[in-house]
Amino acid sequence: KIIVYKNKDKKIKNTDLFINESATTLRLAIPILGVYSKETVIKANKELLKRPFSVYQDIFTKQGLKFVFQKDRIMFKGPLKAGVFEAPGFISSQFISGLLFALPLLEGNSVLKVIKPVESSSYVDLTLSTLEKANIKIEQKDNLYKIPGNQKYNSFNIKCEGDYSQAAFFVGLGLINSPISIGNFNTNSLQGDRQMIEIVRNLGGNVIEKGRKIIVKPSILHGTVIDLKNCPDLGPILMAVAATIKGKTKFINASRLRIKESDRISSMEVELKKLGVDISSTFNNVTINGGIKVNKEIHFSSHNDHRIFMSLAILATVLPFGATISNEECVKKSYPNFIFDLKKLNIALQILKK
Repeated sequence: KIIVYKNKDKKIKNTDLFINESATTLRLAIPILGVYSKETVIKANKELLKRPFSVYQDIFTKQGLKFVFQKDRIMFKGPLKAGVFEAPGFISSQFISGLLFALPLLEGNSVLKVIKPVESSSYVDLTLSTLEKANIKIEQKDNLYKIPGNQKYNSFNIKCEGDYSQAAFFVGLGLINSPISIGNFNTNSLQGDRQMIEIVRNLGGNVIEKGRKIIVKPSILHGTVIDLKNCPDLGPILMAVAATIKGKTKFINASRLRIKESDRISSMEVELKKLGVDISSTFNNVTINGGIKVNKEIHFSSHNDHRIFMSLAILATVLPFGATISNEECVKKSYPNFIFDLKKLNIALQILKK
């Protein structure tokens, strides 16, 4: 349980923050802290700051506000002024969410125009649903959001849903290894990665939704076309599953995988080729003709990417001679107990000394 208390004096006291590798935290925090006039310094992992953040830089610069990048930090100073804001919908929906959280607090009405195409739009819907619970009023018409200013957030209680993004790895395990039951789901969730269920069924997977549980059983799978437009985080685990399928699986609208913790298309292509898998890619698409051809232990690289590590770990459970994977510590970014949870499922693994 986490309890958040109201800041009665409405003053931001600590504006020197360290967020390590969390892109979500950074994209949400910048516009919220930009509401206030105090200078903010956000320190982060250098690799994180190589990812696209010019959306906010453009907004601050156009308003004549400070916004400076350095190797390991971003420095900026508000306050943002109400008006017309633009954000691309094809880089990350988190920029849109960040602005939707912040703009109701400005002293005046604003309009947010999202430049099409809009990807991962389900997470914008999730943001709007949460804002509604806090009694924040926003009027949406297609890609335009009219946002009254001077609003106040009301407190509310919420129960966090199970995370379909993390569950996807265990769904993959159930498909290619042994039956598994995964709990704590909202089957009406707005999470984009809930698409995993529909995608797996299109692959021929045996998936049953029972109350708040998902039951997955090993299945005879076949290739299909998988659209990653609204669920890019599912890409690596679905590519790992596709490597085991005899047939062609094509992934489309996958380009945003190239601007994650690693270039996830390139990372999976390099690693799956070690198994003799026929995989090829363009900037936006990936084609896998499944079939693993290996007769020795494989040494995988995680590319310091949590989702690559977890996907390869699931795939390694069905390799005849197992595998080693570099840098297990990268999973701490999103799922610190991942290795522990694999062990609870009686999957044999050990952390090797460096």
